Amino acid sequence: MGHPKIQQLGTLKDIFQTNSKIFPFSMDTFVFYSIIVTMLLTAILVVSVSGIYHIESAEAQLTNSSSVSELIEKGNSLFDLGNHEEAITWYDKALKINPQNVSTLLNKGKSLLALGRYEEAIGWFDKALEIDPRFVKALGNRGVALDYLGKYEEAISWYDKVLEIDSKNGKALSNIGVALSKLGRKEEAISWYDKALEIDSKDVYSLTHKGSALSNLSKVGEAITWYDKALEVDPRFIGALYNKGLALDKIGKHDEAIIWYDKALEIDPKFVSALYAKALSLVKLGKYEESIKWLDKSLEVDPNDVDAWVAKGLSLVHVGKVLGALESWDKVLTIDPSNKRALELKSSFQN
Repeated sequence: MGHPKIQQLGTLKDIFQTNSKIFPFSMDTFVFYSIIVTMLLTAILVVSVSGIYHIESAEAQLTNSSSVSELIEKGNSLFDLGNHEEAITWYDKALKINPQNVSTLLNKGKSLLALGRYEEAIGWFDKALEIDPRFVKALGNRGVALDYLGKYEEAISWYDKVLEIDSKNGKALSNIGVALSKLGRKEEAISWYDKALEIDSKDVYSLTHKGSALSNLSKVGEAITWYDKALEVDPRFIGALYNKGLALDKIGKHDEAIIWYDKALEIDPKFVSALYAKALSLVKLGKYEESIKWLDKSLEVDPNDVDAWVAKGLSLVHVGKVLGALESWDKVLTIDPSNKRALELKSSFQN
């Protein structure tokens, strides 16, 4: 049997000439159509790739948007729990994706405010205001930070900026009252609390602040009336509970005062002001051993509270523990070496 013949491959020209017998058109026509087909295929490919890119880009933007919202939400949850350091880490993550989000800038500032880092907080409020100069919450919180720094007149100027935008902003009206009260202008402060209460008669903060201003004007009975108004709105409003206790202490009703401090401490067992105030009430009642116990609770929360250390020393003297008293005053002097009260007490009992 012979080998089968191997068919030789023709050139492109040969193939074209063969096929042209079936499909009658010239070489030029073939080339022209080939170019057209190539161009059409290229166009289809470009459109397809572009479409895929736009879909992926949109998906990426959606993912980023969703991611930012989740990060902010996580930060806000931690803020509400009082975990401000952790909250800041989540706000920072959100700001890496979108550094222009004014709400996140504001919330980071508020966390810093809660941590007592007032100057830093102002920096973040300013960043928000660079983007939106009329952002009321940033303007107001900048005022609060200045108030905490003792810059009361400057704080008022920022609350005024809020009122230029929103003349019925109750918080700004009330905060002006707070700043004026700290400047010793109690009567004027009350007029601003009244303006806030015209807008919202159930604003527990303004009700309580008005009570405090009246108490500072020695109108204790009126003050208690306003604390009671706040407690009618919110029976668990800790500021009104605590301040009512202070007012009762002022008029010598120490047993009653303790009842109200206890109500505040049921809500926040680490409310250091209430712990200290209760201890002082016990001192006034001559219950020194018990007062020492509550001063110790106060010092667990704030070990650097020199007033609590001084008071503990005095209570220890009353129960005959002079050495313990001297140790308490030594502790004061490690915190504040020039504390006049501790120096005087230590000197008098050493001699």
